[in-house]
Amino acid sequence: MTTRVEDLSERVFRLRDTIRLSPSVWDEPVLDDACAGNSSLLEAADELGDATDPRVAAESGVASRLGLPAGFLLPSNDRLHSHVVNGVFTHPQFTSRFSLRNRGAWYACDGLVGARAEVEYHRQQSFSDMDLEQTIVHFPLTLGYSAWASDITASLHVLDATHSDVLDPHSVVASRALAAELVSLGSLGVHYPSVRAKGHMNTACFQPSIVQNVRLQERFLVEWNTPVDPPIWASTAA
Repeated sequence: MTTRVEDLSERVFRLRDTIRLSPSVWDEPVLDDACAGNSSLLEAADELGDATDPRVAAESGVASRLGLPAGFLLPSNDRLHSHVVNGVFTHPQFTSRFSLRNRGAWYACDGLVGARAEVEYHRQQSFSDMDLEQTIVHFPLTLGYSAWASDITASLHVLDATHSDVLDPHSVVASRALAAELVSLGSLGVHYPSVRAKGHMNTACFQPSIVQNVRLQERFLVEWNTPVDPPIWASTAA
């Protein structure tokens, strides 16, 4: 059965300490480390990044290929980590369940279990899409991930197990079509059961403004010994 917008209920959620895992290379402090405190080098690197990054182009009002509405993104504020939130919306992923072609969504889980399950699944999918002989030379592979906590207070559309077409673990076609319709109607987001971690809940936010109190909670080094074995997660200092 096809899930229709009119089939969905909507209610106000007050979610605290939701978790999103993202690659640590998205953390801007990495640039400071790479430039080793050299202010002129850092300034040059910032200018190069600003000239080539669609997130910065969108934030600065330069003709953005994304076509996001004026005032959609958060004002630049490093202390509030607006770059982390805005970056998600300006780098849409075609494999994401509720993202659109020209805008991403902020995905958050009710804890690390669900967030880790999402990372492991999508990374495994990326491995399986590669030629095994070319892939194996990169292992063991270690990648850094950052756990971002956030609070979300908003009226969200609610999905449950009866909406199986948009919660298909192997396809995002129906869910992305639903997301496009919801966004066109002004929906702020959806709250739905995780398809990767049974018993856990996920939230997809369609508007940056409802992602509040963003803070870095923890960093991890994640090691895959082979393309098919489960990874080993090691916590590092936040």
